[in-house]
Amino acid sequence: MNLYDRLITPSDRPCFLLPDGAEITYAELADGAGRLASLLIARGVVPGDRVAVQTDKTPQAVMLYLATLKAGAIFLPLNTAYTAAEVEYFLTDAEPRLFVQDATALAAEAQAHPPLETTVPRADDDLASIIYTSGTTGRSKGAMLT
Repeated sequence: MNLYDRLITPSDRPCFLLPDGAEITYAELADGAGRLASLLIARGVVPGDRVAVQTDKTPQAVMLYLATLKAGAIFLPLNTAYTAAEVEYFLTDAEPRLFVQDATALAAEAQAHPPLETTVPRADDDLASIIYTSGTTGRSKGAMLT
């Protein structure tokens, strides 16, 4: 069993408490991530591809992060405060297969897809995420995380 499957064990325990008092359980998190992973694959994302995400901090954004890992892709978070020029630099530098700016809309679309049951296998030294540095000493650089 890989780390993703060990950490995201479906259960009825809540993992998100929303401002309106609603809850999202680990089972719902796993289901949403599985459906998003299926959608990513349907959109042509293959293991090792980068998925750039510039979206608000929502439960669906967390599901998208987990879905990207489940699909074997590389998660590339981009701050919503970045300027258009900064985003253009990151997208040109990282060359993502997909750029998502609305995780909630993507999660709604993913409901039409069956959940991906198994996590795409990856090696310990495969990239999981690229996080760009603040660029205090020059251009931002992509820090690669395995």
